[in-house]
Amino acid sequence: MLSTVSTPSSPPAARLGLFGGTFDPWHRGHELVLTRVAASGLVDEILVVPAAQPPHKTLPLTPFGQRLAMVTAALASRPRVRALDIEVRLPPPSYTLHTVRQLLSSLRPHSLALILGADGFLDLHRWHAAAELLAQVELLVLTRPPWTGAELAQQEQRLRALGIHPQPAIHCLAGEELALSSSEVRRRLAAGDDPAGLVPPPVADYIRRHGLYGASR
Repeated sequence: MLSTVSTPSSPPAARLGLFGGTFDPWHRGHELVLTRVAASGLVDEILVVPAAQPPHKTLPLTPFGQRLAMVTAALASRPRVRALDIEVRLPPPSYTLHTVRQLLSSLRPHSLALILGADGFLDLHRWHAAAELLAQVELLVLTRPPWTGAELAQQEQRLRALGIHPQPAIHCLAGEELALSSSEVRRRLAAGDDPAGLVPPPVADYIRRHGLYGASR
């Protein structure tokens, strides 16, 4: 069963956006992604899905429950955004294809758009069962300098040459991104930086209360 763990229940949305990641921790860069996607008008609701056991991560992750709690706290005041614990309910590892199948079956949206940065889009041909995945979702790609439309077009051609045909649409959102990663946030917190400058206030409070990433309680 699909479980919603963030905002109060809302009416079914026709166009859903799927934003996945380890979110270890959720930070201000993730907030900017939500803001840009919401402003685009391309989706009616955004589903934020923390990864339970991503196949590409080798370092230990903060326990799923704590990562989910941080995301849930961060999204509490955002309209039309929900956090889902779907991946902890699916067999590991956490492949995006399995998540997409479950969402399409459970929610039956008019469309489902996978939200990616340019880096993720340029790596799509290496994803598990990429052809099957991209036959079922639209792509919403957030670009920033130095990425250009030409590079993204080349990647689309590369995918098609491999027999991978993104359907039915690729949407590109150009704009600035916050140059911040979860690994940098963890490093800076371990070095004693104040979490308030790196993550939204509810996440900063959670990190302090639980002493995560070496932050002072």
